[in-house]
Amino acid sequence: MFIYLDQNMLQYDFEEKINISINSNFEWVYSDEHFNEINRKEDSRFFEVLEKIKARKIKIKLNDKFEITNEAIIHDYQNPKMSYDEYFDTIDQYKETSLLFYPLQSLFYGNVNAIEPAQYIEDFKKQLFLITKEIFHGIEDKGIQIENEKYINSVAKELENALISAKSQVKPLHKMRKMIANKQFSNLNEKDGIIIDQIWNVIGQKMQLITKDQFFGKEKLPFYQPKTINRSQPIFLGVAQCHAALNFLGYWPDEGLPRISKIYGINSDASHVAHSYFCYGIISADYRLCMKARAIYEYFGKDKNVFHVQFC
Repeated sequence: MFIYLDQNMLQYDFEEKINISINSNFEWVYSDEHFNEINRKEDSRFFEVLEKIKARKIKIKLNDKFEITNEAIIHDYQNPKMSYDEYFDTIDQYKETSLLFYPLQSLFYGNVNAIEPAQYIEDFKKQLFLITKEIFHGIEDKGIQIENEKYINSVAKELENALISAKSQVKPLHKMRKMIANKQFSNLNEKDGIIIDQIWNVIGQKMQLITKDQFFGKEKLPFYQPKTINRSQPIFLGVAQCHAALNFLGYWPDEGLPRISKIYGINSDASHVAHSYFCYGIISADYRLCMKARAIYEYFGKDKNVFHVQFC
């Protein structure tokens, strides 16, 4: 049995608040998301814990088109510091691109000041041109490069218009929640049925352009793909989307959602829950994460174990 460790468990072990040990009945698992957190906090002490417990790294499998699949592989034990160095050698030049989406998330969590559309679009185009420059490296056909430039400018213009429109409509998070449902979802009881079904019974009538499965991640959002294309969502992305939806609606939400500085940790939590879907369960000292994980696993039809560690 593979048990996924939340990042806080590594911290508490290092601080000797708990003692994670090797056990013959199961294996401890971690992911690249742990590496992202170690890198962001510039804290390498957790390598000692991963090495002590011989933790194994999980990786979501990609197909031959580099698309996320619904399969994962758990590697044999490898020195975590060596794996870390290999990981960041691979992604280092693209880290800045991934950060582009953080202000966008902050905006839709109600922070109207998170984005200045004109500047954001300039940064957006700059990153797309850098990526496509790598893709077209060595291709001498100027026509392809011109078409690519036209396409990027067209997409950027559409995004800019959407951001300008969004900024005029976005309200503080507590007001948006109240517009959707004047109800505290964290008070819902699991004994009364599937948590997400209970939430949808309250908000469903106000979501006329979207289905429950689209909102909570089982299917792709309708404006992402034409209706004729397969609308099923990769489980990893679906779980992460479901985590974001529960946060937005206020089901055991993370604190400080609208702040850009908080998006890093919130996305890490979503990634940990999504990785742990492919394991026997997850262990964490974060009660809010555990409650959302239980609701997500239940909705996606998997009987997973969520172990919450509580300190007296």
